[in-house]
Order: sequence, then C-alpha cells, then structure tokens
Amino acid sequence: MGRKRKLSQAEQDNLKECLADTGASCSDQTVLKIWNKASELRPGAAHGSANDARHFTAELNENSLRCFKTHELPTLTGCAVRFCLGNLPELLQEAARTSREWSSVLERALASDGGRVTCILYHDEVTCGNILAPRKSGKVCLLYASLTEMHASLGNENAWLCVGIVQHQDLDRVSGGMSRVMALVSRELHCEKHLSGFYLSLPSGQKWCSLRAKTYFVSDGDAQRATWSVKGSSGLKPCLFCCNVLSKSCLQDVPEPFQERSIDIIGRPLCQPTL
Repeated sequence: MGRKRKLSQAEQDNLKECLADTGASCSDQTVLKIWNKASELRPGAAHGSANDARHFTAELNENSLRCFKTHELPTLTGCAVRFCLGNLPELLQEAARTSREWSSVLERALASDGGRVTCILYHDEVTCGNILAPRKSGKVCLLYASLTEMHASLGNENAWLCVGIVQHQDLDRVSGGMSRVMALVSRELHCEKHLSGFYLSLPSGQKWCSLRAKTYFVSDGDAQRATWSVKGSSGLKPCLFCCNVLSKSCLQDVPEPFQERSIDIIGRPLCQPTL
C-alpha cells in the first residue's frame, strides 16, 4: 500500500461529487469503501478516511442545514425537548438550486395555478438498527413535505423533502405527544409570510409562490391515531371531515330532531363535509 498521503484537491472534489450523488441508494460508508478499493488500482492514489467523508458530507449539507430552525417543546417534567423544523420556502429554494429535476418540476407546479400551491405533510416512525431491541434509542419520527401540484412526481421518493425529525424517546416526554409536534408544524407552515407569498429563484427567473391555508396530512392508521386521537381501525368514529355526527352515548338527552344523527345508522347520508 505504501505510505498514506492526503487527498489532492482533485481527489477531494471527486469524492465530494461521489458523496453528493449517492441519494438514497448508497450510504457514505459504501461510497468510501468503493473509492478506497478503486484507489488500489491507481498508482499513487490516496485512501480516503471516515473523517474525510464526514467532513465533505458536512460541507455538502451546510446550505441545507441552514434551512432548519430549532424549536423547543414543553415536557411533563417542566424541561424542554429540542425539535429541528425546516423552513419550507428555503428548502424548496435549496432543492431547486441543487437539482435540475426539482427546478423543472417546480416550474410546472407554479405555472398550474398562478403560483399558489398546496402542501402535503407525511409522517411516520422509522427504527434505525435492531428493530427488536428493548430500548428504542434508534427509533425516530420523520416528517416529509411535498406539493400536490407536483402530480405524478409525488410517486418518486426524491420529490419529498424531510422537514423535521424527532426521536421517539423525546416524543414520549413531550406534553401532548405527536399532537403537540404537528400543532407546531402547522403553525410554522401556515405563518403569514408563507400564506402571503414569497419568491423562488428558478432557471427561468424569479417566480412568485404562496401556500394555501389548506394542507393535506398523509399517514398510516397508527400515526393518525397518535396524532389526531381517532379510532381509525375500529370504525366507530367518523372521519375528520364530518361535522354533524354525534356518538351513540350522547343521544340520551338530545331532542327528537337530532335522535337520528348517529353513526350507528347505516345507509343514510348524514355526514356533511366541513370543507
């Protein structure tokens, strides 16, 4: 192997490019192993270290990390849990700056309705490492966002931006749990600045964009129950879009005109949508 030496500037640039293009298909450690294996076939080539990979990855993610802001969530014991939440307009701008595909899709999305877009939020829990471990230290809740105007592109995982992450053990300590987290996300997402509009720099020039007040929340049944406190799998509770359905237990002292408005009555269109 010979004596190790530092990577040259050209080698550093090449390794940075390899790390930047991995996406979700290959980890940084795998890229580093392939890089070092290939360097054995090149005379005088230098090996990269794990520190090199961490350093270059930090440089590549520096602009993206600036799009996140730390918030504090209260706990039952009086202390606070720190929660990093991304600024959606800044993340959209960074995605358009670094990805030709993102800028192209954003161009079409903003042209569909004069720059007004609707956000979709998706969240779910992911376990890193051993899923059978008694301590869930590697279990985290991830939040992703995208736009309904991206249409068919929503089927591509790269069309979803990670806007937040919180550890499961921290989530258990938060007063209100996932409901408190989603309340914070909704409040920050629908701030006046985002609703009134902002500009994005795209290849065709400055484009005006604004978020609609309505947002779609997508998740599986367990995540819905944890967030909205609904009984999704039992079928004994109406969906969130029903405004005039009463539970069976509350009909005992209700006047006659409202006696029939119960979810246990099948085949009658009593559920009027709120939107």
